[in-house]
Amino acid sequence: MWFKTLEIDPVLTFSPSDLVIQQLLDPEGDSTHCDLAVILLQIERWCPQPGSAPNGVALKNIESFVSAARHAALNYPARMLLVICCPISTKNHADPNALLLEDQLRDSFRDIANLDFMGASDRNAYYPVADNSAYFLEGAFADDDPLSETLPYSQLCFATLGTMVARCIHKRFKESRKVIVVDCDNTLWSGICGEADGDSLNIDSLNMGGGNLMLQEILVRQSKRGQLVCLCSKNDEPDVFAAFDRHPGMVLRRENLTSHRINWRPKADNLRSLSEELRLGLDDFIFIDDDRFECESVRALCPTVRTIQVPHDQDEFSRLLLQIWDFDKAPVTEEDTKRALYYRENAERDRALGMSATLDDFLASLELKVEILPLTVADAARVSQLLRRVNQFNLNGIQRSVSELVGLIGETPCYTIRAADRFGDHGLVGVVVYRRWDDALHVETMALSCRSLGRGVEGHLHAHLADTARSLKSARLLFEMRTTRKNGPLRTFLTQLGCEDNGQGQYEVTADTLALAVNRSHWSERQAVA
Repeated sequence: MWFKTLEIDPVLTFSPSDLVIQQLLDPEGDSTHCDLAVILLQIERWCPQPGSAPNGVALKNIESFVSAARHAALNYPARMLLVICCPISTKNHADPNALLLEDQLRDSFRDIANLDFMGASDRNAYYPVADNSAYFLEGAFADDDPLSETLPYSQLCFATLGTMVARCIHKRFKESRKVIVVDCDNTLWSGICGEADGDSLNIDSLNMGGGNLMLQEILVRQSKRGQLVCLCSKNDEPDVFAAFDRHPGMVLRRENLTSHRINWRPKADNLRSLSEELRLGLDDFIFIDDDRFECESVRALCPTVRTIQVPHDQDEFSRLLLQIWDFDKAPVTEEDTKRALYYRENAERDRALGMSATLDDFLASLELKVEILPLTVADAARVSQLLRRVNQFNLNGIQRSVSELVGLIGETPCYTIRAADRFGDHGLVGVVVYRRWDDALHVETMALSCRSLGRGVEGHLHAHLADTARSLKSARLLFEMRTTRKNGPLRTFLTQLGCEDNGQGQYEVTADTLALAVNRSHWSERQAVA
């Protein structure tokens, strides 16, 4: 099945069975004009006799399918392909050759960034069943029945496959929450780190159960993928970090942490404090704790936080973690791998701001450098992600897929914004798309990462727009504004620059007024490279 768009009203197209290879190779086929192609393989039909090695026809089919899938993925990198192997029938379930074909396919696709493969091992990890026959209708595959053309799957099988497709769509196209805040005692480990043995802490009394270790491994992986991991624990700080430093079973390390609140204050207060420090809304937070009271308090006082209470039984703990879609492995951009570093550098900037006499002194001390450069294919994935993630300084909240962004290159001005200062590299922090109609410059898309706000980057962007409008002899700029629940800061900023709501869904300003407002601001001595 092919998903033409993954926005508000997706269009689904179903192709006939047994024509997958032809569809993948057809430059005008549905699979090359969609955002997501889902391919459901009945792999045992290539190896129909249990126990027999794949014959020449089976191996040729495998080779042809791999070649076609790689062709589609590599020639249309803006499209996403998902290949799912359907459950193997009860007659072939124990056949090692059928499973061997799955492994061969997985290895063949391992190096393709825009192709996901899910086989029996993935299905069993997420949704294990006691008996593989549960995936098929009762009484199917009598001993004298050949393998039918259409396998008699059960409702459980369809529900499992459908959920796996939904998880893949969520992983690839729905931005996960950015911050994971985790408790320590009976969550990261079993036991109380503050309990003393005589005059010293008894760190060895802390146990690392299967659920505890699985959570720590997930947190390490998520921190490397760009999610911000923070601690929130009612404890004494030295006791917690003694456990981190001295317990031999700790997998999570200090370097995986972005920030922490280790004190005796209400956890809802600490979450709000972290939200202010990181400049991220609470609806970007996941909170994980074992204590029912703490979880219920956070749910009541911070209802937009996704609160997860973990059980004390380690097996139940592990099973719960498998059901958290925010932890699924999503594709990683270069910006993701550096995100925790960016936020730590922001903390250094905040400390420098606190030591500066005035805001002007602070901005001057940053030694800010901004690059505004045309969008490239290599940056399209990061820009698409940015438009999903940014909400405060986002002109209208409209998302753009990778394929749509790639299509804009060479068709309309589309620029990325990068920034750096003496504290470090901000990375790719913004995007702007505009068109010239009549005597006006229409800004259709504009977004800046919240971690770059207040540093002068937004001034460089508007100076670029003012300069562009005047160079194109456009007397006016029209910002295609759409009010969202969170973009109030951008509306306020545009108003401060002299923009006015013209009653047609646009904020309007003359190029001269915008240039004058920018020149009066802190960015008059800009070093932008346009």
